[in-house]
Amino acid sequence: MPKFSELITKTREKATNVFGSSFYHDPITLVMFTIFSLLTVALLLLLIFKVQPSSTQFPLTYNVVYGVTYTATWYGLYSYLLALVGFGAINYLVAWAYFDKERLLSYLLGSVNILLAALTILYVYNLLALSF
Repeated sequence: MPKFSELITKTREKATNVFGSSFYHDPITLVMFTIFSLLTVALLLLLIFKVQPSSTQFPLTYNVVYGVTYTATWYGLYSYLLALVGFGAINYLVAWAYFDKERLLSYLLGSVNILLAALTILYVYNLLALSF
């Protein structure tokens, strides 16, 4: 049975191999992740400053044909932020997994994250404009 110090050394080596990957040192990936993070923080700030806790209903979905189709309380709008963070995390995990094999796919997933964040900000902003 291995000693405790050997287990710590093996775990440290594995963590160094994971975080020492070229994915974390690639300038294009870092710029895309920074832009995505800034857009996510912008969405958080938009929600914090525009949505006040109240008993009024906020629209969560809007359709051109039917208008507002679903409403919820004020914290329902934060589900868009949680979804954005979830999809972003999944996309970056896939990008990290394929970075050494297919770099173009990793860059494409990073740019999709940026587009997704920008469109989510626009959508939430428009929903907030409908509610006031």
